[in-house]
Amino acid sequence: MKATIIYTCFLAAVGFSMGDIYAPPGSPTPCPNAPGEPCSPGVGTQGSSPGQKPSPQPPKDTSPPGRTPPKECCYLKSKTGPCKASLPMYYYDNNTLQCRQFIYGGCRGNANRFATIEECQKACK
Repeated sequence: MKATIIYTCFLAAVGFSMGDIYAPPGSPTPCPNAPGEPCSPGVGTQGSSPGQKPSPQPPKDTSPPGRTPPKECCYLKSKTGPCKASLPMYYYDNNTLQCRQFIYGGCRGNANRFATIEECQKACK
């Protein structure tokens, strides 16, 4: 009986700690960064965490009238994360103003991650 309870608790703990690995791309999070990542200063928190460098502010929108400005996540650099999955995803490259493919490791990336190039273009162009 004790072994069953311990095993059940173990499975629950492992499942909870791996939750962001299996979260579908583009899932809403409390702030633009991925689950487990600190919010950028001024987004969802006040100030920054100790040791966290302040994120550069996105440039002022210069979109033509009637065009929706890109989301803040589009200004983030691509982030593979520390996990070892090899998931082809897309990110918006703010230097080239293009959506590009990169390999996502499966956890601790950021919100500049899209399952298709169409999703990327819709959000960031």
